Amino acid sequence: MTAFDRHTAEALDLVAAARQPRPLVSDPLAGRRDSRLAEIRDALLLAGLAVLALAAALLEEVAA
Repeated sequence: MTAFDRHTAEALDLVAAARQPRPLVSDPLAGRRDSRLAEIRDALLLAGLAVLALAAALLEEVAA
């Protein structure tokens, strides 16, 4: 498995994790329970991590 394949698999795992429903969580910034906002925030963070993983894969591929 190449580095590109490994990073792509990691990115796909992050995207799959972002699509999973989340339990109710407390949002300390809002001071109340709001599962939908926390779910959106988590999904955006995981999507950002997936983009970073793909960028790392591309950089490794170019450097190789």
